[in-house]
Parts: sequence; structure tokens; C-alpha cells
Amino acid sequence: MLPATNFNPNKEVKIITVTATNGIHFKVSSYGAGLLELFLKDKNGKTANIVYRFENIEDYWSEKHDCYMGVTMGRFSRCIEKGRFFSNNQSYQLSLNENGHHFHGGSVGFDKYNWDTTVAQTETETSVIFSLKSMDGDEGYPGNVTVTATYTLNEKNQFSISYSGVSDKDTLLSLSNHAFWNLASTGTIDSHFLEIPSEKYVPANSDFIPNEKPKSNKGTDLDFSRLRQIKKTKIDQCFVLNQDDGVNPIRFYHPQSGRNLEIITNQPILAVYTGDHLPAQRAGITFQSGAYPNAPNYMAQASAIIKAEEKYHHYFKITFSIK
Repeated sequence: MLPATNFNPNKEVKIITVTATNGIHFKVSSYGAGLLELFLKDKNGKTANIVYRFENIEDYWSEKHDCYMGVTMGRFSRCIEKGRFFSNNQSYQLSLNENGHHFHGGSVGFDKYNWDTTVAQTETETSVIFSLKSMDGDEGYPGNVTVTATYTLNEKNQFSISYSGVSDKDTLLSLSNHAFWNLASTGTIDSHFLEIPSEKYVPANSDFIPNEKPKSNKGTDLDFSRLRQIKKTKIDQCFVLNQDDGVNPIRFYHPQSGRNLEIITNQPILAVYTGDHLPAQRAGITFQSGAYPNAPNYMAQASAIIKAEEKYHHYFKITFSIK
């Protein structure tokens, strides 16, 4: 039996595996509504896990969990400067958990909760649906919020992560997933190729707080507007995605295995991190779709405030292929 969390000592952590007839299968955990594994065939028909993970399941709720391995982050992923924001002419102070700022939902964010779990299945797809209720004042946020995180696999080589939520007060909400991907299954991501449909990035200071308006990435180390090898490039940056309704997807490709990922999202920002401080350095890359960092304090159009009873919806869809 897996250990229970601190939040409900009578509730066991659930580990669920979903398998499609095409051989793709994934494993998720109710703790942090997290993605643990995803197995995919290569060009030679060999199946391997392409999600970097801890060796022992218990590590996910130990001190090692500070790197947010595979979990759902919320209420707000990324940063809020000094933990402060305004809504309806009222000031809110969020918990401070990193260098005097609020990061990834605070000291006890959604990544540290054991979510409720259901499974839904049709003839063509299977979904694992995690749900959570966050009370008014949780980590300083206003409103009673109900959220879901849904992992879906279908028979068309497509895997998606979607988030929904609703609050009884105006509040700040932007969830995201923190899985690390490695299409080689072992080693580093240096041999992989990356393409991001983005012409701008969000400059930030050493605390990852935006300090300028979005700047052009053309001709810089952050220019992945065309597919190119990552090599030793260190990335820990927020890219402003071109809003083209998925016409130009984010692409992640490993020539040696032939595995190829194409990602579309309805979010304006893609935070990319090459895992330079993982336990195994650069063993995976994370793609966190979501709102602008420090959204309510950054730019008016980037606020990420949802109105009371307004429905929040965020999707991150991956299509797998062999090239």
C-alpha cells in the first residue's frame, strides 16, 4: 500500500495505467495529479518510457518533490512578484515560498494534494479525471475553486492534458503540467530537435520575474522558430506563442529513435526548461503551457483573472508520430 498524504490520512494515493491498442500507455498518480510515465514505440518497434521520472514512487512526496516532477501546478503556475495582486480594487497577499515571491501555487500548491480520481472510457479513448476543491483563502487566493485535470489517450496516437475550473469569486487561475520529456528514454535531451512557433520571449530577472515587455528572440539562442538541435543550449524561459490555432505546433523530435511530438495549446505562453538542475542533469525537457508569468502585475492583457462562475479551460494536446 502506498503512503497516504498529510491532507487526508485515510485516502490512499492511486496509481492508474491506461493502455491504447496501438501500444501507447501512460501511468498517472492522484498525488499532485501527476504524469509518471508514458511508453511509446520507436522506429524499430521498441517501446520505452519517454517521461523522466523518479526511480522510487515514494520520492514524489518526499523532499525531492521540490522539482515538481510531472505534477499539476496551481492555483497559479509560474511566479507572482512578492505574492501580491489586485482584483476588484482589493489587494491580495499570497504565500511566499521562493526568494520572497509566490511560485507554482505556494508552499502547499495543488502539486502537494491527493486529488479525487475517476476514469471515463469510450470506444476510442480513455480519460483519467482528477478533481480538487480549493477553499477560499487557500495560500491567500480568493474564492472557493473546483478544478479538474484530465489525462486522455485515444487510438489516433494522441495524448492530451486538459484543465478546467470555476470559482465563486473573481480569482487568479492558471494550471500547468511539469512533466519532463526525453524521447531517447535515456541520456540527455541534447541530441533532440526543437521547434517553437514563437517570435518573442518574456525577459526576466534572476528571480524569474518579468522586467521588460516581450522581446524578439530572432537570431538569439532562444530562436527555435525553425526545427534545430538543442545541443548544449540552456533554456529556462517563457516563450510567447504565435496565436495560430495550432496551424504551427510545437515540435520535439529525436532522429535516432524517430520519435516525434507535435503539441498544440490554447495558452499564450510556453515555459521551457531543459532540466539543467534535475537529479540527472538535462535528462528531460519540460513544456509548461499557461498564462504570462506574474500575469496580474505584468501587462493588462495578461491578467489571468477569471470572473466568478466563469469557466476556465486549458488544453495541451500531443500527437505522436515516427519520422
